[in-house]
Amino acid sequence: MTKTEVNETKNIKQETIIDSVRRGRTIGSSLKSLKTNYRNMQEEIFEKAKNGEVTAEDVANTLNALKNVETAEREMQSFMETTKNYDDGKLSEEDRNKIYHYYKTGDFTQVELSNIYNTNQPMISRIITEKEKELKNR
Repeated sequence: MTKTEVNETKNIKQETIIDSVRRGRTIGSSLKSLKTNYRNMQEEIFEKAKNGEVTAEDVANTLNALKNVETAEREMQSFMETTKNYDDGKLSEEDRNKIYHYYKTGDFTQVELSNIYNTNQPMISRIITEKEKELKNR
C-alpha cells in the first residue's frame, strides 16, 4: 500500500467513525423527546387510572415502556460521553445541508443540533441562515 492509500484509508475510517458518532447523537436527541412524550402519557394514564378508565395492566405497560426508554437514554448518554472526542466539529457541506434539513423538520432545536455536530448554537444559526439565503437566491 502506498502512503497515499494509507492516508485515504485512515480518512475513510475517521469519516465513518464521525458519521457513526453523529448518528448516535441524533438517536440520543430523539430518545429525549420520546422520554418526554412517555412522561406526559404516564401522567395521563395515572389520571385515567384514578377514574377507572384504564386497567392496572395499562399502567404497568406504560411504566415498563418508560423504563426501557430511560435505560436506552442512559446507554446513549454513556455512548456520547465515550465518543465525544471522536468528532472534531468540522462541518462539510453535506453536514451543513443535513443540519438545515434536520432543523426544518421541527424535530431538532439548534442546541440539539449543536450537540450532535459538536459545535455551538450560534454556528448552527449561521448555517441555517446561510442555507435560507441560498435557497431564496435560487
